[in-house]
Amino acid sequence: MVTQAVLADYKELLDFENRIFGVRFLTKVPKLYTDEAFCVSCHGIIKQNEAIVGGIAAYPTTLTTLGGTLRAIGIGSVAVDPAARGRGYMKELMAYCDDVAAREGAAFAFLSGHRQRYAHYGYAPCGTRYLFDISDYFIDRHAVQKALSFETLKKSPEVLTALLTLFHSQPYHWARTAETFERITATWEEKCYIIRDEKQTLCGYLIVEKTKRDISELVLRPDISAADALTAFARSKRMKKLRLCVNEGQRMLLRGLAAFGERPEIQVPVKFKVYDFERMIAVLGTHRAQTSALLEGSLVLRIDDKTYRITVADSRCTVEPTDAAPDLSLNAQEAAAALTTPFGMLLPHPLLSAWAPLCPLGIPHCDEI
Repeated sequence: MVTQAVLADYKELLDFENRIFGVRFLTKVPKLYTDEAFCVSCHGIIKQNEAIVGGIAAYPTTLTTLGGTLRAIGIGSVAVDPAARGRGYMKELMAYCDDVAAREGAAFAFLSGHRQRYAHYGYAPCGTRYLFDISDYFIDRHAVQKALSFETLKKSPEVLTALLTLFHSQPYHWARTAETFERITATWEEKCYIIRDEKQTLCGYLIVEKTKRDISELVLRPDISAADALTAFARSKRMKKLRLCVNEGQRMLLRGLAAFGERPEIQVPVKFKVYDFERMIAVLGTHRAQTSALLEGSLVLRIDDKTYRITVADSRCTVEPTDAAPDLSLNAQEAAAALTTPFGMLLPHPLLSAWAPLCPLGIPHCDEI
């Protein structure tokens, strides 16, 4: 039986997961493991003879968009002791996460891991992430228009307030607070750099992965160009090349990178399980309708045993349950992938394929579990 961990379980839980995965979770995922009370509140565990033999993290978070907010559950650290495998503990742990999602009113849950391992539990690769190479040729030759400087993130109320103001100005972002921002941006041993302009005013930040070449997140004030920021950073760190990840919702950044980025790629890096299609489609569909030219129209879509009429009009997406005959029928995993990725354009329905992805879904690397 899965139960929520308590404070007395913290050290054993941390030792157990470090042993199973062969990593140090305090270093790898400080946002989840640094605060002991928060850590155990997000963990379900299975005990056998008073010892932990199974554990799973279920981390509540929120996605904010122009269409509204969506509650979500990040799932990670799914572990069963090798000596206790074959007893159905994995199934119990995943069912526990479904219970947490129901209690939190989550529209969906997400996790990393092998597709084949989690497809059985309702998860499918969803959402998009964009990658661009910034070449040595461009870094050598781009004429930077504004003098920019970079410093590592330090604990400072003034800096954190400015960072959060900038972060929350994005029309699409996941939950971060002044208390959690530093720990979240240090997840996976990444490093956050503050960007200052010639007046020493904070004008952006970037997060660099451990490779020191891959930038997993870049957020800038509107008057600061990505070309200037990336070139100035590369030169300041004596880097010849960079690789930049752009998260879903950063459309202005994507448009800028289209002018100078090399070898663009699209990734579908995370698996999602949708619990509330009606709300997800309405919220993310409205966000998409307000950020891009979305063809107006209506269709009836059946997902498993529920049927919805989806309508895009006047820069909004509305979803209503209906008894009408469906224009298209999909199972939940097919629908989640089709609605959130460009692969939806392959569906045999002209309106849905024109909308793809109707529900733009993505998550920065450091917000994953």
